[in-house]
Formats: sequence, C-alpha cells, structure tokens
Amino acid sequence: MDTKLKAIFVLTFLLQFYNPWETFAQGSLTVSIPNFSNQQIYLYKIRGEKRFLLDSLQTDNQGKINYHFSTKVSSGMFLIMNTQGKSVKFIYNQEDVNFILNDFEDKSSIYFDKMSENALWFDYTMLDDETHRKLGLIIPVLNSYPPDSKYFKHSQKEYITLQSKMLQFIKKNTKKKPNSYATKLIRTDFEPIPPIELNADEKRNYVMNHFLDSINFADTLLLNSDILTRKMIDYLALQQQNDQNINEMQKKFILALDQILIRASNEEKMYTFILAFFLEGFTQMGLTTVTDYLIEVPHFKADCITAESMMQIEKIVEPFRKIMIGAIAPMIISTDITGNTFNINEISNTQTIIVFWSIHCPFCMEMIPKLKEIQNKYPEIQIISIIIGKHQEEVNQFIEKENLNWIHLNDGLIWESPVVKAYKVYGTPTLYLLDENHIITARPNSIVELIDILNS
Repeated sequence: MDTKLKAIFVLTFLLQFYNPWETFAQGSLTVSIPNFSNQQIYLYKIRGEKRFLLDSLQTDNQGKINYHFSTKVSSGMFLIMNTQGKSVKFIYNQEDVNFILNDFEDKSSIYFDKMSENALWFDYTMLDDETHRKLGLIIPVLNSYPPDSKYFKHSQKEYITLQSKMLQFIKKNTKKKPNSYATKLIRTDFEPIPPIELNADEKRNYVMNHFLDSINFADTLLLNSDILTRKMIDYLALQQQNDQNINEMQKKFILALDQILIRASNEEKMYTFILAFFLEGFTQMGLTTVTDYLIEVPHFKADCITAESMMQIEKIVEPFRKIMIGAIAPMIISTDITGNTFNINEISNTQTIIVFWSIHCPFCMEMIPKLKEIQNKYPEIQIISIIIGKHQEEVNQFIEKENLNWIHLNDGLIWESPVVKAYKVYGTPTLYLLDENHIITARPNSIVELIDILNS
C-alpha cells in the first residue's frame, strides 16, 4: 500500500493555478555528456511532483550543452532528460552550474564542481542512500537477535556508527553554507534516526513524532523541488499498518494531515499548495473521508490572508465540494450512444448509480456482472453508464452481447470530457450513488462497497 500511495501521488500532481517565476540574477548551465554528441536534451523545472519544460537543447559535437537561465527563473531543483526518458536532477540557485554526466543511469558517474551547492546535495544523497540501505539490513537483526548475541552487538555498533556519520556530515557541511538551497533541501529531506536503545515500536513512534521537525514550512522555495512533497508522502505512509481497514487508515491520514496543515497555516502560499496537492491525491485514491476533511480547509487562517489567496483557495476547493456526499450531483446533459438526448434531471428513480468505466479496464470487466445482479435485484435503480474510451463500435458490441440495457454515454473525449472532469474521475471504475433528488449519498471505492451500501 505504501508503494501505491507514493506512486499515485508521484504520477498525478496537477497544479495549474500558480506562477512559479520570480526575478533573480542570471546564471548558466554547462553540462558535458561524453559520447552523446548532437543529441536532444530537455530541460525541466520541478515544482512539487510537476515538471515544467523550460527548453529543448542540443548537445554539440563534444556532447556539451550551454544554457543561460532567464532572469525570471527562481532558485530550485531542475532536471535534464534525454529522449529515452532518462533524467538527472540538479540545483540552480543563481550560480553557474557545471557538471559532467557519463551515464544517465549511473548516479555515481556525475561529477559536480566540488565547491558548488550541487556537490553538497549530491554527496548528501549518496550518503543518505547508503545509510538507509545499510540500516535496512541492520534493523531486522536488532529486532530479532538476543541483545547478548555477537550479531546483535556488532549490528548495534554499526547502527551507531552510521547514525553518527550521517549526523556529523549534516552538521559539518550545512554549517559551511547555512542559507544555501542545498542546505534547505538537506534539512527538509533528512529523516530522524531513532536512538539505538528503543525497541521496534518505540523507534517507529520516535520517527513519526519527529519526522516533520526539520521542515521549514515558512520557506516557499521548498516548493521548487520534489523534496517537500516526497517527505510529506513518506510521513503519510508511516501512518499505515497491515491490519488497518480503510476507515482506520483514513483516520490516521487525517491526523497526519492535521500536523502538516497546522505547520503550513502561517504561510498562505505553502498552505494553498499543500491543500491542492492532497485534495487531488486523495480524490484519485477515492478516500472520500479524507477529501471531505480537506474540503473544510482545516487550520485555515482566514483573518490574515490576502484576497488573492482567498480566491485561489476557493478555486481549489469548489470543484471538490460539488462531488462531496450531500451535494447535488453535477449536471449531465449529453447524447447517449443511440443518439438520444440525455438530461440527468429527467431521471426520477429512487436511486441512481453513475458508473465511469472502460472496456479495456479489467476491474471494470469484473464489475459488470455484479452491476447486472444489482439491476436484477433492484429494478427501481437507474444505472447511468459513462464510457471512457474511443472504441465505440467495440463497446457497442459488448453492450449488446451482455444485454446492458442501461443509459450509456460516451462523448469520445476520454479524460478531457466535461463530465469526467466535473465528477473528478481519475481512474476506472468510479462509482457514485444518488438519491431521488440527485443528491450524492455515497462514492463507493468498489462494487463490493456499493453492494454493501445497497444491502444495508
């Protein structure tokens, strides 16, 4: 579940409402890529989990690129990517950036100017990767072997050494450049290492209690990287346990979000960014209890925020309020697959199921027979099928073969469909249950959950 949580957030951050550019001094980028002459390279700016294409570049005969940043480009994390999608991240903080890249797939093949912020950040990430890899091997030994065994004592000593080495590196190197962008990222990224004497549960609690301590939520330049968003996602992942059901997990997520939003509430740009980020993410996961919590804009300080930020927050929240439980379902006016005009206001059934599905979705194919069972058991329920896809002839054949005598809509616009966007659909199948007044009474995560609701 942890991997799924991270992947969903990493693949789907869709903020469109901000302007990330500020005016600063101009700097340059020089990259040498041996054996990569006359090749296309793409330069991106990172903000959260979103990438903005700055330019398309061409290496010269020696595999070198030279680029001058616009004075409007602010400090932050950037990446260069080749045409195969392989990329390397780096920091730009109003100073010239120079590095040699021997292999896009080998992190250790990168050579930065030793005095640069990138060298500091690179050294930190390499040490951090090594430390966590070794700790991942040591901790199971500490949790499993008797304290008086030689394996335990040896592992205990190595644990302390790794912890000390990491802390000394951070203390020594960030002291040299306390205000550098690399230092900001290191402080944000660093995960607390619990004291060796704690047991497994105590270690986990220690990490959770101190995970956010090093983050400066007042520093909006942290948004110009993927470090803050990744750190917050990792914090949420810590709340998950194998024996949790979906309701327990959502309660844990809300408690974690509470801690994040309390810390972000004093900086309106930070708060706005985080609110939008998590609203999108949890909506995509179908965790309606969490999204309903976020829609209430928790810990929002309305008395000390600008009118512009107030409008932005309303712009973020309003589309989600329209699909929360208790809201009137967004209007659907379309043409069904037989050419007849459809208006949801003409539906007068006691209950209506809206299902977004695709013929190429295996979960949807598993769902269809159960929907047919629902139709047979509850003939008073109207099913509105909204098809996401362009293969209409194939869909029509399937509908006829399975005798799906429902209302079927398909405007052919797939994810750009106004109905898909209005209902915040990010994957198939997606289900809504409405009452006779078209008020949303449930947004089931699965057909099984829908059946349980109907049977209760």
